[in-house]
Amino acid sequence: MDLIAFSKLVFVVLLAFFNTCHCSNEEFHESADMEFLDEKLLYNYFNFTVIVPHDHFKQQHYRLFPRPLGQIMKKYHVSEVHFSITRGIWRKNWARQPDSPAPVGAQIWAWFQENTVDVDRNWKGLLSSLSALFCASLDQISCDMTVRTKYSFPPEGVIQSSRKDISLMRYTSLVREHICTENLTPWIKLLPCYSNSGIASLVNSKSFHNSHYLSMGFHLKHVCDDKLCQRSSVKLKQDLTAVMEVKNDGSSDNLFSLKATLGQSLKPPCKLATSSTIKLKINPTIYTSPTDLDETGSHYLLDLHKKYSKNIILQKSVSSTRHSVSEQKTYPVITNHCFLSEEELSGRLVCLINNDHNTKISTSFLQIFPWFLYVRFHSLKIKDHNGSDVSIKMIDFVPGKFRKTSSVLEVLLTLMPHSTTTFSVEFKKGFLKWTEHPPDANHGFYISPSVITINEINGVAVDKMDQERLKIFSEAQLLSIPVPDFSMPYNVICFVSTVLAIGFGQLFYLSSKKFKYTTNPKRPIFVLYEGLKGSIKGFVEKLTFVIRRPVEVSK
Repeated sequence: MDLIAFSKLVFVVLLAFFNTCHCSNEEFHESADMEFLDEKLLYNYFNFTVIVPHDHFKQQHYRLFPRPLGQIMKKYHVSEVHFSITRGIWRKNWARQPDSPAPVGAQIWAWFQENTVDVDRNWKGLLSSLSALFCASLDQISCDMTVRTKYSFPPEGVIQSSRKDISLMRYTSLVREHICTENLTPWIKLLPCYSNSGIASLVNSKSFHNSHYLSMGFHLKHVCDDKLCQRSSVKLKQDLTAVMEVKNDGSSDNLFSLKATLGQSLKPPCKLATSSTIKLKINPTIYTSPTDLDETGSHYLLDLHKKYSKNIILQKSVSSTRHSVSEQKTYPVITNHCFLSEEELSGRLVCLINNDHNTKISTSFLQIFPWFLYVRFHSLKIKDHNGSDVSIKMIDFVPGKFRKTSSVLEVLLTLMPHSTTTFSVEFKKGFLKWTEHPPDANHGFYISPSVITINEINGVAVDKMDQERLKIFSEAQLLSIPVPDFSMPYNVICFVSTVLAIGFGQLFYLSSKKFKYTTNPKRPIFVLYEGLKGSIKGFVEKLTFVIRRPVEVSK
């Protein structure tokens, strides 16, 4: 018995040792970047990154990588996928771009493997699986809302960078999808330590859902482990972006409290995390230098593996001199704003792109029109702030088919320093069947936000700068479509139902009954009266007979 127990113990030890050696190349990094937009608003960016060797991922060996997501990617032959759900609009006065920009609503785009036989079928299965995993409405996206782009969403993974077949690419967005607790909870469960420890312990649903801006998502792609790319890994990045109000612990001298702002105190770091850090952007005009954080460059750093603190408290700045921390911007400041000028049966879409930086930028512009809009391509105008035509490199326009596919407009152009570029194009509204309107038809339809992708800065490609391509999204535009009088069918149904109930009902009643002559029944009171009358009459007759009988005998 002792020998058997000893053998089991040795087997468990060897298995644990093999598992540790086999998974030594897997990494998990968690970080939180915070920055004060002003004295009342705080920008939060939570990043959770899992890096797994491609061999482990191919063999379905899941230790840090979430198994549900890995099985979905494996089943539908997905090579790269990007998904996000966003509530709110990123304001221009916040004077910075989010680390993970995303349009309002839900957005997903993916690249499939080269050996994929039926891309459309796998794409539909991917949407359904992600819809079930994150409790979203992605399965309601129809085929006419899915497009393929050439320049705006290239593959970001190194392995797929040489592939130019856009038939393996799909992109779609759902503007009216709102983020809620049912989306955030399964997103947290994909983390190795869930929300039990580390940076994820700060994610409080109530505080984040009360924020001014909230965006969550994940990005999966393949990256190289060396310069020759002889070994590769699968990189999964889960990010959470929020802009919320700054709160303190009740003290008049304190400006910020991590526990009061986020609603929860910080727990010890995740044991599976390779690194666990919190960065706070230095801003001496708003708060004073904290004593429990280390200063590194332009940020204050808290390494949870070296120094752990449940709460971070910042005091108000008493300096009246306004001075800023000099930091070279990674990307130029670009804004994208669109608006509609519409009539009853036609309209015009106008987009303004401002480049406030002193650098020349090569970008791609993408605008998707739904299938019920007839785009007049000949009316496309691209002007600068002086009203002159802008030199463009490429224009790719794919007209849509009514009730089948959407129209796609892509433009490659260069934005000059301190310039404003104006896009304008006209369209004609189509008529929809009364069954194609949503329940709130008078609310209107949304046009997907336009997308600007930065490809080069001062002639240097963004890929060579070891940076991800920055995408800038505009607001979604609300379009009114001619709506039929839905009350008319209701009135017709009510009128016809009334006529049938009154006319046909009586006719059916008369035609289904059998008529015959009958005596009118007497009322019960009359029956009782006649009965009493007869009884009294009979009694009187008998009494009279008895009285008269002796007289006749005497005679």
